[in-house]
Amino acid sequence: MKLLFVSKEDKIAPWRQSLAEEMPELEFCAWPKEFNDPAEIDYALVWKPPAGLLKTLPNLKAILSLGAGVDHLSADPDLPRHIPVSRLVDRCLTQGMSEYVLYWVLHYHRDMAAYAAMAARHEWGQIRQVDPRHRRIGILGLGELGGDAAAKLAMLDFDVAGWSRTEKSIPGVTSFFGEDRLGAFLARTDILICILPMTTHTRGIINADTLACPRAPSSSIARAAPTSSTTTCWRHWTRVISAPPPSTSSTKSRCRPATPTGRIPR
Repeated sequence: MKLLFVSKEDKIAPWRQSLAEEMPELEFCAWPKEFNDPAEIDYALVWKPPAGLLKTLPNLKAILSLGAGVDHLSADPDLPRHIPVSRLVDRCLTQGMSEYVLYWVLHYHRDMAAYAAMAARHEWGQIRQVDPRHRRIGILGLGELGGDAAAKLAMLDFDVAGWSRTEKSIPGVTSFFGEDRLGAFLARTDILICILPMTTHTRGIINADTLACPRAPSSSIARAAPTSSTTTCWRHWTRVISAPPPSTSSTKSRCRPATPTGRIPR
């Protein structure tokens, strides 16, 4: 039994060692240096393999994704569709994604960019705090990653909703599903989080039409690979994570008078 490991982003040695400990009978082959005979490969453990590579393995029994998503595989036009595909679901991976989402939601919710700007000016001010129950968070994609992030945000008393192709049931999270409910989902959202995989069904889902709602999201956290059209709409309709949320533009009217702070000698 032989496994082909293909990834330019993951270290080979830890995977080789762990698989040898759990499955000593498995022959580990790292692409491309150790890859010789395509007919010898039974399984492929991959992350973003070169397009067309998997098609060259005539005896392949299964494709194992090194991540929770499989969009890097579905993007390959020559992917052998009759071969089963498995994805990696890992507690640390899911937790890391939720931590990232929580960090940026709190960043926008608590106007941290405005506080950072005040600190750079050596000023001390206080910005009015919004009750999280009045902050509407919307998550595009309620799969393994999006569902966990949504549940954690709900535990912090945010008004959380999610959109997916099919209905989901997560305590404290309102479920919107189907293309006909996407507009209503966006209209009720203050902070938009995208954790959708890049597929033929989701490509370009953030566009001028879907965001042409009475109340577009004021902030966005993108975790899906953007297309050029998506990026263009993002610039016109939302604030990307590298920029302060719109509320910081009116800091003076929302803050108590700032007072100067002294420099601390190095």
